[in-house]
Amino acid sequence: MRAIDMHVHVPRQPGLPEIGIEAQLQRYFRVTDPPHDAKDMAAKYKEMDILGVIFSVDTETSTGEPPDTNDYVASSEKSNPEQFIGIASVHPWKGKAAVLELRDSSCIRCIRLSSPMTPTFIPCTRKLLSLAFPYCSTRALPERVPVRQAGPG
Repeated sequence: MRAIDMHVHVPRQPGLPEIGIEAQLQRYFRVTDPPHDAKDMAAKYKEMDILGVIFSVDTETSTGEPPDTNDYVASSEKSNPEQFIGIASVHPWKGKAAVLELRDSSCIRCIRLSSPMTPTFIPCTRKLLSLAFPYCSTRALPERVPVRQAGPG
């Protein structure tokens, strides 16, 4: 393995519409040949001899668009274990629903707390600290919390 890509968004889950800003993101990041599905992405990563840490981003609270499920991320990992490590991702503004999603997720190796791609996400708020951190700490799960604005934001 030549490298580990620590920040890999899964291709959109089959059956869900493309996110509203997908075309803009592809232009911004100069994506010319996006993978059609997780199998296609795994083949590209295998060809490059790279392991990818995959996840989804839940922006439903700010966009209204449903996120790719954590179970989809888990199934992508299970189908391609040589190329992917899946991590669960939830949006803390969903409160108890976010904690339930963590509890029910089948890809718990690490937790990624999604920011809604707006400056309103503050990782040290009481709401976040009282919901996600206790869940993770009692299970010895690492947490990945983005603390900056998204690149294209």
